[in-house]
Amino acid sequence: MIAAGLTAAVAWATGIWIGNHVTSKYPGETASQKQQADETNQAEQAAAESEKATQAAAETGLSVTGSEGNVYGDSLSIGYAPNVLADAQVGEYVTFGTYEQDNDADNGRELIEWQVLEKSDGEALLLSRYVLEKQPYNEVMTEITWEECSLRKWLNGDFYSEAFSDAEKAFIEKTQLKNNQIDLSIWKERGWSIDGYDVGGNDTWDYVFLLSFDDIRSVCSNWDYNSRSDEVRAYPTDYAIERGIRTNLKGTTFWWLRSPGPTQHQASIVSSWGLLDSDYVSQDNYGVRPAIKVIF
Repeated sequence: MIAAGLTAAVAWATGIWIGNHVTSKYPGETASQKQQADETNQAEQAAAESEKATQAAAETGLSVTGSEGNVYGDSLSIGYAPNVLADAQVGEYVTFGTYEQDNDADNGRELIEWQVLEKSDGEALLLSRYVLEKQPYNEVMTEITWEECSLRKWLNGDFYSEAFSDAEKAFIEKTQLKNNQIDLSIWKERGWSIDGYDVGGNDTWDYVFLLSFDDIRSVCSNWDYNSRSDEVRAYPTDYAIERGIRTNLKGTTFWWLRSPGPTQHQASIVSSWGLLDSDYVSQDNYGVRPAIKVIF
């Protein structure tokens, strides 16, 4: 829909629609003159849009957006503006940090959009709008908890270093996380024999993390984890798709939670249809939606 709108706008500016064909607005133009004029006009429009985006970035720092679909921010990092986050409402989106998303490394990294999940006492819990990356919960198939898994190390290592500037890191809080097992009756209802298994792992302190099952239930109180739910479904970025992330026919994907699954070899996930599920920790085609707490 966005692409079609842009096409219509360019057509109006450069010609007149006749069916699926656009003719010159200026009688007497040769095809070569028209093509040259069109190219000049489009280049001027692109330059104006770029200048407008750069100016807006410089003035606002952080923006709230409600756009639909995978629409990525400008690759120029615009930093952090606490006043904008202070005004943002729970459920709205803000931009903070950068990461490759459009699968075009030549144009730089794109701004990361985050949904505001909670706000209180000058801090906010943010969850990435899109599934940014494809990673296993743990690189090796073994009994593991969030404390020791490779995904936690990657989020607080490579991702943290790459996605945020030093100035942005100053606003990210190191958060104490409770890593409880989810209600065991949920797994029992699904036929798992889990007698004697109740290991969620030790508490951790993380800059970047995954949501737990309890976190989602806290911010999405209406989530029926046994039924399909649009509330928790998420789309992967073009970059994650190119990396081989698994999607369904609707284009949504699976994303890891930090909570354990019904066995110590598994972790919980949100399925591509929005249900609670689990899979083995070494499954390597599921996605990552980072979460952070920032001060404002």
